[in-house]
Amino acid sequence: MNNVKLLYLYNHKDWAVHNVGKLWLNGIPNIEVTFKEFSQLTDTDFSRFDLVWFGYLDLFLQHYCSFLLTNANLDKCLVSIHDPCELFPQQANWKRTPNLNLSKWWSLYSWYRWVRLTILHKVKYVIVVSRELQSILRVNGVKAFLIPTASSLPLRNEAELKTEKCDILSVFAVYPRKNISLIESIQRYCNDSLKVRFDTKVGEQILSTDGYTKLIDDHEVYVCTSYQEGGPIPAMDAMQRGSVVLSTPVGQLQELVKHGENGYICETEAEFIAAISLLAKNLPLLHRMRINSLECIQDDRNVEDMKALALSVIEEALLLGEGSTDNKERDVFGVIAWLLQRGVYRLGGGRLGTGVNARIKKFRTRR
Repeated sequence: MNNVKLLYLYNHKDWAVHNVGKLWLNGIPNIEVTFKEFSQLTDTDFSRFDLVWFGYLDLFLQHYCSFLLTNANLDKCLVSIHDPCELFPQQANWKRTPNLNLSKWWSLYSWYRWVRLTILHKVKYVIVVSRELQSILRVNGVKAFLIPTASSLPLRNEAELKTEKCDILSVFAVYPRKNISLIESIQRYCNDSLKVRFDTKVGEQILSTDGYTKLIDDHEVYVCTSYQEGGPIPAMDAMQRGSVVLSTPVGQLQELVKHGENGYICETEAEFIAAISLLAKNLPLLHRMRINSLECIQDDRNVEDMKALALSVIEEALLLGEGSTDNKERDVFGVIAWLLQRGVYRLGGGRLGTGVNARIKKFRTRR
């Protein structure tokens, strides 16, 4: 394979996606990768690169209409989906959401999701980070390649672990899928009844690497209560630094957390509290599980394996991209679909599952 020029597009706000792109692509032989913020994208970029990798589904959808109007070759595009909320509602039963009820014209989210999935069928190279999302997309008729993610923090030395307390941490931005009410309830119980310190880092502000690492290292347990996740990366960062993770069954944690060995999978508040109570009362057990957490993340998250998976997708895309693809038959549909999804997105205030649902509820109340 000759030297391949690849453009990787990211959004500066989506630090996890940008981080993932560098993790997958940096250092692959014969691949010259240019990382570029999406807002700086120009139309000439697509003619200068062999492949264009969109680090986030929204970034691809924002440029989709331009692809169709210029009859560009979609076969040279790769699209990453980092989190299920890029396609599905941020609610507890998102995996059990019925196929679509489009008979009710006010079901804006159903239309929104249907349009996004329909556009996604046009993309031959969809990359997801979890088996969970890969399986859900398969059910919806979308083939997706799996490339897991990993923490970019240095692996902590086992000898550094000192387990003299059971302090808890949770890191999250404010989104419905984070199930913040459950976090707050567990936090109150820990602080008031168990006398266990439970800290949270809330918001999208990015700490320095040293500051973030110290924050994690100061705690022995990490809690995730989300309905849906891609990683989440903060939990994987915690494992990389020797924390025991207690989490709902979401994203990649379903594979990384071995129940009772290096963490606990919990589905109710009672299960979270029971696990915390056990660890707080048995520090030797907590210490052993912290060591297991380090060993598990080291064994299951090999960055070189991820680079090999990324290279295989790139090689396949290059082979297919050598042929010409005529997009004229899908121009009209594509433009209409793109306008629909952008219209519903703006009506929703730009927040999946929040603004749209609020407007639907308000509309139904008026009726």
